[in-house]
Amino acid sequence: RSGRCPRSLRGPCPDLRSRRQRLASRHRFRERRDQPRIAEQEIRDRLGDDAVLLVARGRQAAALTYAGHRAEADVALAEVLRLAEGASPLLRAFAAEWQAELATANGDLAARCEAYRLAAERFAEAGDLRRKARAHVNLADGENRFGTFGEAETELRAALEDCRRVGNRVMEGYALANLGYALSMQGRIDEALEA
Repeated sequence: RSGRCPRSLRGPCPDLRSRRQRLASRHRFRERRDQPRIAEQEIRDRLGDDAVLLVARGRQAAALTYAGHRAEADVALAEVLRLAEGASPLLRAFAAEWQAELATANGDLAARCEAYRLAAERFAEAGDLRRKARAHVNLADGENRFGTFGEAETELRAALEDCRRVGNRVMEGYALANLGYALSMQGRIDEALEA
């Protein structure tokens, strides 16, 4: 008898109303989840442009990663990596960053570091110092987590130079915080406090 309201009450029972709301919410989630697939097909049909598709699928892979749909993110990322072959250095760098994000979500620190290392190289090749610095800082964060503090320090000092050249104060602050950590873990407390 659960879900039935006494006859004296008018309108739907709160249990039934909440059940309808949950079902409607699930339906809306499925629709939203399918929208990227629909958009992807429209890009394929209308544009036929691999660069646009690479960016669309890469962003989709990132969104799926953070939504916890890692299997679907793996499929999207596999296509991104296939499309990145022969693409510009900038697009290949973006693909490497999306690969690093998925590796991070999967808890694969080694793959994360390798992908950020590759992204930094490709951003350098593309001449994008701001994004190169970001990739170096993210790589150094992974190296700090690994306990390779000397390597993290090297990456962070290079990143700091690039951050200062392009005026990226936010990333510079993140790099300094990571540098302070790397230095302190090497027992260089005075230098860490300066950072």
